[in-house]
Amino acid sequence: MLTPILSPISSTAGIRGTRLAILYFLVNVFHILLWDTKFWDDWYQYRDLENLESIERACPIDRCGKVPFTYLWEQPLLEIGGWALRLAVILAFAISGWMFWLILGKLKSVTEFQRSMATLLFVLVPINGARVSFVTARASFMLTLFLIGLLLLSSRRILQLVVGGALVAFAMFQPSIQFFSVVIPIFLAGRDLGSGSKITRRTFVVSVIAGVVALSQRYVIPDLLIQANVVAEPVGYNAIQPMFLLRAVLVCGALSAPLTIELIRWGLGGLNSKPRVSLLRVGLFLLAAGTFPYMAVGHFPNLSDWVVVFLPDESDWTSRYQLLQGPGYALILAGLAKYVAERWRVAYLHLLAAACVALGSTIYSTYYVDSLKQRDVIRQVSRDSANFSDVVLVEIVDEAKDVNARGRSLRSYEWEGILESALNREVTVWERNQPEIGCVAEKIGKRVIIRKTSGRMRAILTRREIVKIEIDELVACN
Repeated sequence: MLTPILSPISSTAGIRGTRLAILYFLVNVFHILLWDTKFWDDWYQYRDLENLESIERACPIDRCGKVPFTYLWEQPLLEIGGWALRLAVILAFAISGWMFWLILGKLKSVTEFQRSMATLLFVLVPINGARVSFVTARASFMLTLFLIGLLLLSSRRILQLVVGGALVAFAMFQPSIQFFSVVIPIFLAGRDLGSGSKITRRTFVVSVIAGVVALSQRYVIPDLLIQANVVAEPVGYNAIQPMFLLRAVLVCGALSAPLTIELIRWGLGGLNSKPRVSLLRVGLFLLAAGTFPYMAVGHFPNLSDWVVVFLPDESDWTSRYQLLQGPGYALILAGLAKYVAERWRVAYLHLLAAACVALGSTIYSTYYVDSLKQRDVIRQVSRDSANFSDVVLVEIVDEAKDVNARGRSLRSYEWEGILESALNREVTVWERNQPEIGCVAEKIGKRVIIRKTSGRMRAILTRREIVKIEIDELVACN
């Protein structure tokens, strides 16, 4: 448990910025040490930085072209080094936490302790481990822009309203944020009611405009981008299916029911009194809003990703669907403090903070070990490049999967990117998809066997070699 001296919450229930920054750094220290390491689709999307614009224009809008013109900021950062984009993502989530704190400050019904606690948890909660991938950076930036825009939409100044609207509109290029924008009227109405007045006309107008923009981003803007040759035609990826939509409605409807029922009761009562809205109810609603757009297209973070967020599964790539769940988790955990005896609430906060730091740093340390494995394979293949002269087919036999991040398996295109980095030319990773019967086998390439030589902890502490490779002839049917 954290000591009072190290506590990120002051005796007056305010945030201690320096201490929170230290905790955030402790969570992300292994994230930073990943430096230029690529994961998942990074090996495909960023294989040719000089032609990044043409790659983006040729990519289907429903796969990687959701947010247009990303090359304008990704290419300069990646040319400096992958670490620059990685640091930008870490900074973006820190800014998102700051915006979350300012947004909660607009709600008079939220106490200072609840505000500080929710902000602390928003920043530290160990979800969305897939943010280590460069290709997820654009979605992370859109969340930051959305929160900045949401804060500005609470202003009474026209210029700030316009700028906030523009930021929210651009953030809505990310399809999930189009639906997540349902939080806009909830936030603005909560601000109005907390100030002792009824819901203002400004709130109605802003909410309607936000809804129109979201629908336009969903059904109009994509066609215009395709016609302008900014992105390519969709290929049916992430399409809404009836069964997916039904599951999303049932699960997310149940989560949002407590707040929805209370708002309906309040509306039927003539809006004359204030609704009985708790932080827990709002948190459940936000969790539903952040989960629904992914469930509607079949991407439901499984039990380990969604409920027990720190347990590993076969591939942490699915954790990218947790991008918008942070606000919900933060408010739920902060709301549960109401049911903790008052003398134990600070201890409850410190226990949660300590758990988040421990779990978050542990998750990123697994990616760090994964990056050391990639480093070793690249070095050893490069050192033995003479054995790969004129080789175009390589089979990878990975017997060191237990040092991969969170039990994941590397895709064939990831191995191809790793081998290309080592050999400075393209090779194809060959996979045995079916038994070889009734054919004459011959030498068609090389077989790389990867074996573990060190444990995780030793590799973390010393950065020593964690795997060795063996090179054999690839004998199979051609």
